[in-house]
Amino acid sequence: MSTVDLNLNNVEELIFRDKDCQNLLPEFKGCFSQWRFAVTTPGFRALGKRTLIDFLNDLTSEHIMVLCKYFGTREMTVDKLNYHTILNYEFDLEGLDTELNRVESFQNFSLSRDESRVYISFWR
Repeated sequence: MSTVDLNLNNVEELIFRDKDCQNLLPEFKGCFSQWRFAVTTPGFRALGKRTLIDFLNDLTSEHIMVLCKYFGTREMTVDKLNYHTILNYEFDLEGLDTELNRVESFQNFSLSRDESRVYISFWR
């Protein structure tokens, strides 16, 4: 039992082209339909790629457990992609140092603060 790495290069083959796998994730039915539309309709290729990215980003640990069972593996990693131009974070002053260490984002940022909260915006 090896680890399965689910990413933009293989999610289409492993999940979007496998009806049995799709049946295990009924909450993504709209996502699968949107991808199918994008693949069969000329001019909607970008929509198809965006659908794949959104699917990867929306997977939770419960979804990953279902997929691990389906693929017969103990572990699965998911490469999530961030395509947003701007990210906004809001933190309490208490515990700010630990929360800031969790932020993996862009180099450009602005920072503001009121009496009890810190606001950070990152952009590309």
